[in-house]
Amino acid sequence: MSVYLDIIFQFGIPFIIGIFALVGAVMVITTRADAFDAADRKSRNVWAGLLVGSAIFLLLPWLGWAMLGIPLIAGLVITGIYWLDVRPQIKDIMSNAQGNY
Repeated sequence: MSVYLDIIFQFGIPFIIGIFALVGAVMVITTRADAFDAADRKSRNVWAGLLVGSAIFLLLPWLGWAMLGIPLIAGLVITGIYWLDVRPQIKDIMSNAQGNY
């Protein structure tokens, strides 16, 4: 049983979060660049690069584990920050810019 849990935690969860990182990168690329300035966040290109880098290490977890898991942890944190902090703020700014209150 513990072998299956190890596989899930070492490969399954990073892979699923990697998909979220990849989707987030596509969403960043399709978002207007000035929305990030209005939200007082890093630029669109910085977030796209962070999320693409995170997606690479999370979708290929053996690469991250070869580096002591540090890229995996960083990718998980970056993806979480985007989805839980940056994206809601950008979405709010975009909806206010379109006149939706």
